Amino acid sequence: MSRLLRIMLMAWGLIRGLVRAPLDAARARTPRLPDWAPDSADADADPTRRETGAPAWAELTVAALLVGAGVLFAAFAVLVAAHPDTQLLGLTAGGGLVLLAGALILTGNRVLPQETAVEDRPRLVDPEQERALEAEGRSAAEGVSRRKLIIGAAGVA
Repeated sequence: MSRLLRIMLMAWGLIRGLVRAPLDAARARTPRLPDWAPDSADADADPTRRETGAPAWAELTVAALLVGAGVLFAAFAVLVAAHPDTQLLGLTAGGGLVLLAGALILTGNRVLPQETAVEDRPRLVDPEQERALEAEGRSAAEGVSRRKLIIGAAGVA
């Protein structure tokens, strides 16, 4: 079992290094854009933006992760029929789910278009109605003491 664990750790390190190297190179090449933060000078500025175009390494990594997940799920199906050892079933199903989760996370963060949109909305509450509602809420709590609240809660329980 320790040999299998060592092999899995070595594979993990190799895959991580292969995935991180292009990512670090891409980060070094592209300048980081400052986050949009409104201040008094540009309060009316429109923060709407849409970023498209995924890096090639991200698409290839997603494809490889999905293929790996498919292979592990197929191995799970074969193991269920041929040799139902619970440890192997757990390893193949868990590995397939981990690869599928990694593919979905990478797809959401790097492959799909990233969009920031701002929508104008009307004020939901009139200030006069808001004050009346606050006064009504305060008056509802005036007649309830802690003792009555605790006794009532104990009676319900």
